[in-house]
Amino acid sequence: MFLLVSLYSVLNLIRNIYYFFFNLTIKFVLKYLILFLHYKFFLKGHKMKKIGLLFGNQVDFPFRIIDYINSTQKEILAEPIRIGFVATENSLDYDVIFDRISYSVPLYQSILKKAFLDGKIVVNNPFLRLYDDLFFQYSLLSKLGFDTLKTVIIPTKEHVEGTTSETYRNLEYPLDWSALFDYIGFPLSFKVNKSNSETFNFRIYNPMEFFSAYDGSGTKQMVVQQIIEFKEYYRAFVIGQKQVKLIGFDPTKPLHLRYSQEQPKLAESIQNEIEKIALTICNEMEIPINAIDFGLIDSKIYVIDCFNPYLIIEPTHISIQDYDWLIEKIASFLMDLALGNETYSPTLPISKLITKG
Repeated sequence: MFLLVSLYSVLNLIRNIYYFFFNLTIKFVLKYLILFLHYKFFLKGHKMKKIGLLFGNQVDFPFRIIDYINSTQKEILAEPIRIGFVATENSLDYDVIFDRISYSVPLYQSILKKAFLDGKIVVNNPFLRLYDDLFFQYSLLSKLGFDTLKTVIIPTKEHVEGTTSETYRNLEYPLDWSALFDYIGFPLSFKVNKSNSETFNFRIYNPMEFFSAYDGSGTKQMVVQQIIEFKEYYRAFVIGQKQVKLIGFDPTKPLHLRYSQEQPKLAESIQNEIEKIALTICNEMEIPINAIDFGLIDSKIYVIDCFNPYLIIEPTHISIQDYDWLIEKIASFLMDLALGNETYSPTLPISKLITKG
């Protein structure tokens, strides 16, 4: 009797498993049959637009964008890009490419430049890496007439590989360090001449500390920068060179605590001015997706960082409301580009700026 009950239980379990997978298979087949019929008959003769996302260890943000696009627009397919060997005659099969990681991978940088050459829409323009130069960024901000931090580029402590003393014949010697310190003031920031580099970044209080840090900088290209103790910090996310989301931000805190969970409580005139400056910078630099940092002291607005096109965006860092806004606006912008409702045909960086004299 026990054996019959056991046998019955096993058979019942097998039957339930069978029906489960049978129903799952039917649902799967029906889902893709409907998609096939939709593309076969309703989109016949119409090539489906494709958006490819290139990203690294940041997972939630890009996949949320993919899900948003695929659930919103049936004429567009969004997916992660798969890359193997790429020959010069090959072309990536995407209308729009959203890049989140090439700054760390030289392979991707070359492939995206090739995609740009092939007429693909690459967001952001792969040639924008020219702007990854702090000294140039602050020179540009000054040229555009914005208040920013005093910044001085200095010679490397040691000879760069492949150079000798004769290579640097044009450098003044000895350097007037006292004039530099008088111009910048103490405390000062001593950092690598590269955006978002925190690997060799010092707050210096006197000449002795400076020369100690300088001696350890080796062949790194460094800049010396003014420090202003701002009362308020804000980060402006700019999407499509048209839309701005302003978020309270404190760069002195750990990453997961830097963003305010509350909406900014600024005077309308100041907020409007910050948004106007952010849009001006992104339009002049031709960067469709960017984040710009501002510091406020006595209602005076300083631009303290203008080039953050690959910022890490995580739901644990910013409020859900702001996170969802970024997902929606970026996904919508990419869809509009794919469908031709928006245009992004950047020139090579700074060519437009140079003509301004």
